[in-house]
Amino acid sequence: MEKKRWGFVGVDETNNGRFPLIYAAVFSNHFPDIAESEKLMVKRRRNHQEIYEKLTGKHYSFTIIQRDDLDLIDSHQVKGIALASLVSGIELEIPFRLYMDGALSERESDFIMSSLAGVTGIDRESINLYSGKDLDRKIKLVNIADETAHWLKNKRDLTNREKFKPLLRSMRV
Repeated sequence: MEKKRWGFVGVDETNNGRFPLIYAAVFSNHFPDIAESEKLMVKRRRNHQEIYEKLTGKHYSFTIIQRDDLDLIDSHQVKGIALASLVSGIELEIPFRLYMDGALSERESDFIMSSLAGVTGIDRESINLYSGKDLDRKIKLVNIADETAHWLKNKRDLTNREKFKPLLRSMRV
């Protein structure tokens, strides 16, 4: 059976200065998942009953970053390393589009592109990176990634620091 190739990736993370940080990526091939919404979507923080339905036909991965991890890498590299971890081993279309909530500095963006090219083997020119404020309220796929990250953060086993020792632990489901 041939592995599915994904064309769109939505990424968001839990933050607010609290650790652990959980980056979640949701993979899709459906154009409606990346259409910009005319009105801002709601960000769910509780009651994630519909998350399984929202993830149907999609794939997701996540990476956990502890405060100690930030002692080992430069701050402008965190997102690039997290994103590389999220897409590592995933079959992606060429080109593919990655949508990430939050503004990126030019330095962060450059490191992300280099990291993604390095881990996927896909030329930078074939990686379309879109980032910006409120993408988690404008793009459905990023909204689902936002909810997935918060849903995972609420799972006690995931935030148990003794259970996840290595740098930038990554899991796939």
